[in-house]
Amino acid sequence: MRIIITSKRIEKKRTDRLKGTLMTCRIDNFNTQELTMDIDQEVESQNKLLDGMSLNMFDTSGMLSGTVQKINSMMARGGSTHMCYLVVFIIFAFLAIWYILRRKG
Repeated sequence: MRIIITSKRIEKKRTDRLKGTLMTCRIDNFNTQELTMDIDQEVESQNKLLDGMSLNMFDTSGMLSGTVQKINSMMARGGSTHMCYLVVFIIFAFLAIWYILRRKG
């Protein structure tokens, strides 16, 4: 008699676990579909962001190459005026930063 009661309990526990597992699988399947849709939307937004960044990088690289060409042509012309301009700019920048920091303190 005890063996029959124990086997019925075990069978009931297995049935309950199976029902719980089936419900979890249904919930997980629904959550998986939502998650997949969210991932798809996120990937699309990230691709748009990266496309915009690549355009900005292209514009920046063009601007930097133009600046480098101007510096090279200035250096090729020779003379010491470019060094004078550089020294004056550095002194002006140093004084401006020093004045701003002194005023805050």
